[in-house]
Amino acid sequence: MSTPTDAALVLPDVRSAVTSPGSQSHTLVNNPKTKVVQFVFEPGRGLAGHTAPFPITIYIARGAATVSIGDAVHEASEGFWAYLPAGLVHAIQAKAATTLLLTLLKDAPQS
Repeated sequence: MSTPTDAALVLPDVRSAVTSPGSQSHTLVNNPKTKVVQFVFEPGRGLAGHTAPFPITIYIARGAATVSIGDAVHEASEGFWAYLPAGLVHAIQAKAATTLLLTLLKDAPQS
């Protein structure tokens, strides 16, 4: 889904999954400045360690997960939010059914 920078997107409850059955991610917004992806993980599922070419934020909207950021490990639950600079290794493993939003800040200044 490509969303123009001047278009509005409203989700009445971001905790509800908007992914298709069998899918674990859904792009909500993708424009030249920002990409927002909703991930839905069943317990024990997640993303292995990786990096992003842009700064990102992670928001746990529902559930609980182990979130590794660099060398730090966080036991995250609903409301957890983190900002990560570009290139920082991170991983997520759901401990319960988990919905999270990942935002890539594509237009952020690179250090």
